[in-house]
Amino acid sequence: MNMPSSTGRLRELSGLERREPIIMTTAVWIAFALLLLLEGLPLLLAPSQWREVVKRVSSLADGQLRFFGLLMVLTAAGVLLFAARG
Repeated sequence: MNMPSSTGRLRELSGLERREPIIMTTAVWIAFALLLLLEGLPLLLAPSQWREVVKRVSSLADGQLRFFGLLMVLTAAGVLLFAARG
């Protein structure tokens, strides 16, 4: 006898299969809101310091900016993998 997995049966009972696109859309909006929040806070709380940081960053060499970008991408990928594993 071929029994469905407990996870599949649980999803079927909870109606989660139909709600997955809605949950994903909500997660994207939440991520976008958090991005705006984190980007906007320095502008709101310390605009002159933010301007100074932008001046310093704009004077960095391309290689330095690429390295910083690589660190950010790798950190984000690590956080996403960690979060996905639950």
